[in-house]
This record gives sequence, C-alpha cells and structure tokens, in this order.
Amino acid sequence: MTTKSLNTPSGGAAEPEVLEHECIEMDRLAHQTRVFGKIIQLRYQEFEVLWLLLLYKGAVVRVRDINEKLYGDPYGEKEESVAGLISKIREKIGFQAGVLIQNVLGMGYRIEGRVLN
Repeated sequence: MTTKSLNTPSGGAAEPEVLEHECIEMDRLAHQTRVFGKIIQLRYQEFEVLWLLLLYKGAVVRVRDINEKLYGDPYGEKEESVAGLISKIREKIGFQAGVLIQNVLGMGYRIEGRVLN
C-alpha cells in the first residue's frame, strides 16, 4: 500500500493548476470541478479534499494529512468531519463518474478509476 507525504506531489515538482482523472477535471485557479464536462458545485473543503485525492491518486491520503491541510491540526478531532466531506463528495460526483473513493480503514482515503458499466 502506497502512502505519500503531502509535501511532495510529484517528486518535488510544483503543484499543477489542472488535474484530470477519468471524467473529472479540476481547475485550481478557477476553483471549478467538472464531471463529464458539467460543472458541479463543491464547497471549499470538499474541493480541497477531492483535489488531494486526485493529486495523489492511487496512494492513500491519510486523515491526519487532510486535517492538517483543512484545519491546520493533524491530530484534531476532525475525523468525522473528513468522513462527512467524503460522503458529500461521493454524492456530488456521482457513481457514474468512473471513480471510486475508497476508505482505507485506520489510514485514510484513496481514489482510483473503475470500469463503467
């Protein structure tokens, strides 16, 4: 199982302005998320969590790293808040988006592609 530090998205390179995965496209500067070309509205924290998952796609993003990014406190009592954000993101991007946000018990979350039926 792969985990990555949030400080090094791609070997120390600068963070990209646009991320794409399956049918999801995120534009950091415009703070816009598209699924199948349609803009979906994500709140700031939802956007940040989905951005992290796409930035580190395939790797586990730890709950404490999400807490640090969102709240500045890696050891805070925000695990339930993160779970709530993940639930909202799943609801908004829909099951047809061709992605699966997996819960990795005791660690965090990972995003991967899946086959559309």
